[in-house]
Order: sequence, then C-alpha cells, then structure tokens
Amino acid sequence: MYIVYVLNNAKTNRYYIGQTNNLKRRLKEHNFKSSWQIVYIEGYLTRALAIRRERTLKNYGTTWTRLKQRLNFER
Repeated sequence: MYIVYVLNNAKTNRYYIGQTNNLKRRLKEHNFKSSWQIVYIEGYLTRALAIRRERTLKNYGTTWTRLKQRLNFER
C-alpha cells in the first residue's frame, strides 16, 4: 500500500505533499528538522497511482485548492 500525504507545519503555515510506502518512517524523517503534522492521507495499491496523485496535488491548481477548501485549510 502506498500513501499520498499532506503535512502541515503550524509554525510556518507551510504544507508538504508526498508519497511513501512507510508513513511512520517518513513522518519521523520530516520531523527530524521541524514539527510536521499529518493533515490528510489517501491510500493507493500501486506506486504509479500514488505518484500520479501526488503530482496532481503538487500542481497547486484547482485540485489543491479544492482539497484545502474541503478540509478547511484556508485561514
């Protein structure tokens, strides 16, 4: 199982979008330098599907805007 995830750093109000097959390890790597929190995850059966979704979200176009609105990220 591959996970597409969105992290938020409350201190800087920045978001990070990524994909992994080991979310616990990846979050530990992110938190080595600063404090990130998981705000959204999606599961995929293949890495190719996860990468496609990650790239779609990283375009910061309509998809990212709709996701932020749906999850109430807008401040």
